[in-house]
Amino acid sequence: MRSIQVYLTLFSDKPIDNSMISKITQASPTRLESKGERVYYNGELAKELVNGEWVDLLRKQNAWIYDLPVFNQYEVDDCIKHLISIIKNPSNLGNYCENNAIKTKLYIVIRGVNKDTFPSMFLSEETVGFLANINACIDPDIYWDE
Repeated sequence: MRSIQVYLTLFSDKPIDNSMISKITQASPTRLESKGERVYYNGELAKELVNGEWVDLLRKQNAWIYDLPVFNQYEVDDCIKHLISIIKNPSNLGNYCENNAIKTKLYIVIRGVNKDTFPSMFLSEETVGFLANINACIDPDIYWDE
């Protein structure tokens, strides 16, 4: 079954004032990540190969993340509009991030697609304007059914 998940990540190598971002957006993050903390995947400690040795994978950035639930829809734009309805003051958020060396990325994860169920990747003018206001880049991931 096809599913679409959208999440917004604000990240930086420097400390992030999470409470200020929450105040600007009028939203609480669903996750926070801290630079230097260990990374886990499916409950297992993740490892990386460094100079021929396996070492614990550590987060390289701080992040304020807002996850939306998984949607079973045909339109990516409809999913992003849920985020737009939650995140307030996009221009203020964009300015704050720009002034504080915080980058913004919108992740779109689409799973379970095949040639008959591929969702529409159309983005409306409203969505593009929102993403421009928050200075966000878009990172789509698509996982196909066999």
